[in-house]
Amino acid sequence: FDALDKFGVPLGRLFQGETARTRVCLTCGHRWGGVEAWFDVGLDVGASRSLEESLGQLVAWETLDGDNAVLCESCGVPRGVSLSEHFTSAPSFLMVHLKRFVF
Repeated sequence: FDALDKFGVPLGRLFQGETARTRVCLTCGHRWGGVEAWFDVGLDVGASRSLEESLGQLVAWETLDGDNAVLCESCGVPRGVSLSEHFTSAPSFLMVHLKRFVF
């Protein structure tokens, strides 16, 4: 997309959105995260009845612990965390990748 911007085609501005990811340590309560740019949204639709339900699952809080524990920035060791994403900006045109299969 950046190469096309040089020619005056604003594809990046038309198709780019951003999400913010928030992590909360279940032990100390420390919150951290970051913002990520994207050009399409991948939705798991295998067990969903609608796109709205799939979008809801994408932004729902999820708990990662045990083998999926995350290194807490405050504790300095892997801890269970709650993780969530939310949209901070939406593009003019939303491209959705429908992931129909679960492995």
